[in-house]
Amino acid sequence: MDRIASRVANFGALLACFGAVSSVITFFDYELRILMWIELWGPLVAWGIRLGLIAVGVGIFFVAGMLDKSDSPEARAAAQEAERRAWDALKSHPRVQQLIADASRSLRIVWEPNGDPDAYVVRNVVWQDAQYRWLVDGTGPSYGPDDPRVTNVALYLERLSPPQRIVCGMDLATRSLVQQEAHPGTWAAFVGG
Repeated sequence: MDRIASRVANFGALLACFGAVSSVITFFDYELRILMWIELWGPLVAWGIRLGLIAVGVGIFFVAGMLDKSDSPEARAAAQEAERRAWDALKSHPRVQQLIADASRSLRIVWEPNGDPDAYVVRNVVWQDAQYRWLVDGTGPSYGPDDPRVTNVALYLERLSPPQRIVCGMDLATRSLVQQEAHPGTWAAFVGG
């Protein structure tokens, strides 16, 4: 998408440049070879075409510049790399490792699918405050494992064969663990798919 937007912007700049150069050199009784045909329709139409080339070219240039570049392959690759680094940092966090160890007493939990049919793969970790909110007042950045307001955590776990999705919640103060089947809407909100 980035390459297409760049080419469209260059095309718009080229159109505007043709119109501007044609407008200037007309005063010296010259014309660009590619635009010689516009003089056949008279000076008024020729000036309209020149000004139209400038206006359309500038418009295309600015519209192409406003296209969303976050869809480019480079932006997607950078976002995936940042997500992978954040996930690796979360895996190595001591509080997360302790949580997984506590939850692993009743379940076999892994971070990556390993072919074990009874293992649950961690799909997301959601940190919550005492009111089970995962965002600060519903807006702003998510709570992290070191946030002092965090009192609960939910592990979103998925077993591939037989398919099962569960949420494993834990009160961090009492270390009491609760498991339940994941609600499809909640799963989609926190994990996707």
